[in-house]
Amino acid sequence: MYWYAVDNVDPHPTLPKKQDKDSVDRWGIRNREKIDALCHKNPSDLTGSSVQDVLECLAIRRSKIKRRFDGFKTIQNGIAKKHKSIEFRRSGAIGYDLFEKKLKQEKTVDVNLAVDMVRMADNYDLALIVSGDQDYVPAAQAVKNMGKHVVNIAFKARNGMLLPGGAKRLNHMTDWSFAVEYEKFKEFLRL
Repeated sequence: MYWYAVDNVDPHPTLPKKQDKDSVDRWGIRNREKIDALCHKNPSDLTGSSVQDVLECLAIRRSKIKRRFDGFKTIQNGIAKKHKSIEFRRSGAIGYDLFEKKLKQEKTVDVNLAVDMVRMADNYDLALIVSGDQDYVPAAQAVKNMGKHVVNIAFKARNGMLLPGGAKRLNHMTDWSFAVEYEKFKEFLRL
């Protein structure tokens, strides 16, 4: 079984490599609006309101997201070691906005799964997609055209809507689909 996952996290914006006054000033000018917003929204994260203070805050955030991401990889490696039938297939990067502390969209993992799904179709009779992303629709259709069966397992949000929004389209074209209720998934994860 292949488990597709992101290979790296890519924090943005890039912090200046040199910490000399000119480099810091140029970086500050390029990011002035975001710096002002950060200083107003999160003053407790900062020791002051200078560009250098903002850079220190963002460097801490960068370090935290990198450690968090490395922790995910450690957990994945432990799963793969414990369950020999699982292989993690990593690709691409997911962006992370240091100012907003939010993950961004990622597409490479979807492409990797879709390519493998079609490329390896001779090796299986049933493809099981655990996602709701409509990016898999073309690959699922291609595999079905080869005479394979496709099953999708999607997840519901608290409000009962399928995540991440394209699941409905993917579910309609697969042979079978299952939607996992939010409370059941939460219980399973022991949250």
